[in-house]
Amino acid sequence: MAGSHPLLPEDRMLVEQLRLQLGNVGSSVIPTLLVAPTLVFVLANPTNGFALGAWCAATIAFKLFLAWDARRLLGEAPTPVTARAVLRRKMVLNLIDGALWGALAWAALGSTTVAGSVLVVATLAGVAGSSMSSLAPIFPVFVVFGLSEAVVLSTKLWTMQHPAYRTLAVAVLLYIAALIGQARNGARAARRAIALGLENVALVERLQVETDHAQQAHRAAEGANLAKSKFLA
Repeated sequence: MAGSHPLLPEDRMLVEQLRLQLGNVGSSVIPTLLVAPTLVFVLANPTNGFALGAWCAATIAFKLFLAWDARRLLGEAPTPVTARAVLRRKMVLNLIDGALWGALAWAALGSTTVAGSVLVVATLAGVAGSSMSSLAPIFPVFVVFGLSEAVVLSTKLWTMQHPAYRTLAVAVLLYIAALIGQARNGARAARRAIALGLENVALVERLQVETDHAQQAHRAAEGANLAKSKFLA
């Protein structure tokens, strides 16, 4: 067909990676529903109350959308033909998700206590760490999420014009770089597991084909023997 391209083994691998990653999205909904309102309750004051409320609403709404979108994509069953389009969609959505989480720093830092600032940075570090396990099956998806969150957070820390906060901004980037290294290892492990599963499926299919051929040959031989016997009789 004009304009078509041959499907590669990498496309089939990507389908399995997408299924694995899409199945992990739902597990992040409940933590978001618990963490975001708790942060607003702890950090809100007359100065930042509106900004924190808007951040909380946007973060929860987008997380619910991500869960709905993941269920929809799983229901449509990604194929080797659609896998790369789904991958691009996931990268864009997780870029936005990371930026939304990083925006917590812009809503709270500078208008809360030192303890509140520590809570914000610790929460965002925890979000990045927990996201690594769910997003790592597709390495580029975690990279865009982690970098998006880290850049938004570090930019806010850098603009606070204090050596401690600027040092913390650099530390955040180094932390994300370390997580990206771990995510790469996790992605490789996931790919090896998927490849082994695909090899097992291919082996079963090949054995089934060979069994069918053997049965057909056996039936043909029986038919030939029966015809020979009838002829001799």
